[in-house]
Amino acid sequence: MTSKNGQSLESVIVQSARTVSSGWKKQRKKEERAPRLRSSRSTYYYSTRTTQKSVVESHLSDVYDVVSGGGSIIATARQLFYRMRPIVEQETKETLQYGYFSQTLLPDMAPTSWKIAYDDRGHFIVPHTEHETIGVGTMSIDSYLGSIYSHDPDRHGENILSDDGADSDDATDRLNRIKLPTNYPTKGVYHRCSAVLFIEKEGFHPVIEDSELCERYDLALLSTKGQTVTAARKLVEQLCGEDCPLLLVHDLDAYGIRITKNAVTSNRRYQFASSVNYIDLGLHYSDVKEWGLGAEPCTAPGIDDLHGWMKEGDYGFLIGGQRVELNAFTSPDFIAWLESKLDEHGISKVVPDQATLESAYKRAWVAQRVNDQLEDLISAARKKLEKETIPPDLEQQVRDLIEDNREVPWDEAVLEILTDSPPDDSAT
Repeated sequence: MTSKNGQSLESVIVQSARTVSSGWKKQRKKEERAPRLRSSRSTYYYSTRTTQKSVVESHLSDVYDVVSGGGSIIATARQLFYRMRPIVEQETKETLQYGYFSQTLLPDMAPTSWKIAYDDRGHFIVPHTEHETIGVGTMSIDSYLGSIYSHDPDRHGENILSDDGADSDDATDRLNRIKLPTNYPTKGVYHRCSAVLFIEKEGFHPVIEDSELCERYDLALLSTKGQTVTAARKLVEQLCGEDCPLLLVHDLDAYGIRITKNAVTSNRRYQFASSVNYIDLGLHYSDVKEWGLGAEPCTAPGIDDLHGWMKEGDYGFLIGGQRVELNAFTSPDFIAWLESKLDEHGISKVVPDQATLESAYKRAWVAQRVNDQLEDLISAARKKLEKETIPPDLEQQVRDLIEDNREVPWDEAVLEILTDSPPDDSAT
């Protein structure tokens, strides 16, 4: 058998072996003249260097047991990091970085059964509600989703008083402002949001807030710091279905596109049990041309894995070594661009079904009439309070009660004492 250049196969093999071994022959001759070179060669070819990854893998289970008390109490990623860092430094003589540990090593190595709380990596905001800004972290999202699952609008808010005068320094004025809530109690996006707007960076919150875009379109707003974490994926999987799509907004670059892609597709860190209803709003190359946005040069990225994900024109633009950030928009143009995308995809205000509207009507009707009479009721109650004798040993009763029930705060203890010895409402 001969090769393409006419040589026999045997001669080709011999020539290749000589070529490969020539350097090795020279090295051996050097070692014969200077034996110390053998030890350095051995170290070079058979490196025993200890890596940060191998150290973390070896010690992570023990570190978790110590920090979490054997899994009895949640351990934060930062607690684990601070316990692990000196171990890594001692064994590798290198400094372990928190980002590498918390975003790569820990998620890859920690079993799902471990109770670990990661730092919030963004925010989730629901419009038209109070106290519905949720940090995108493990504990925050798990707690929020749990509150959604347990929420019952037929029970929530029936007997809860809200205080519109919370910022007032006058206690009497605050009391006069007490009223029953007239809004329909929702939790999460159901009956509240038309879509979840996901922007792969946090800096646009002030612009969106000032424009009242979320209120005008009933949008929940989700943002992350860098790559989407497990908490964000869990959130969108539970909330974004047929009636509430996830709207993806990103820079026209490999990094931004990959963030939004990872938000809705399974990977080694998170496996979606159900598909997410999403719409990729852009930024796309067609938007760059339409809005006259300036591009900037960048190193041509490796984006073959994103080719099927991108729209026509995006791939060629990026391969050509250019990128465009959302920051290229002026604030008015950014909002106008978003509005055009929302209108294009039929995103509009939420109007629930007839049964829900009737329930909201009944609730508001009752609450409004109760609120109209509250002022008279409060005045009458104050007159009765003047005849009420406050227990002279109230402080001691509170101390005794919370000593036996240490999880009870003092103000709940006062209410419990009052409930056990109710005032005489027959007094006039």
